[in-house]
Amino acid sequence: NENRDEISEAIEAWLATIGDAEKAVKILVEDNHVPAAPVLDVPEVMEHPHMVQRGIIQTVSDPEYGDVKIPASPMRFSAFPEPLELQASILGQHNAEILGELGYSSEDIARLDQEGILGKA
Repeated sequence: NENRDEISEAIEAWLATIGDAEKAVKILVEDNHVPAAPVLDVPEVMEHPHMVQRGIIQTVSDPEYGDVKIPASPMRFSAFPEPLELQASILGQHNAEILGELGYSSEDIARLDQEGILGKA
């Protein structure tokens, strides 16, 4: 922490001499073997060619919003060549099933639903 300002100034001065962020990354990564990468915001990540090529961006169906693109896990394992296609349940999607397993009758579940006791998306 005590040298943070001096280090930042030195880095900024060096970057100013390079003039191009891509060129600076090349110098760091290829010429000096320093791990470096750009910091991207979410829209940039969603469109980045590397992410698209690796299949990190997947489309899921949402009952309210339709098809939505989301980032999937970047992890890839040899025993699981394809990423799992998981989708979160919507609020209340399994109410009847769970309440039935807990011993509620169909009529009880319908009544709870009609009374607005059961939450739904």
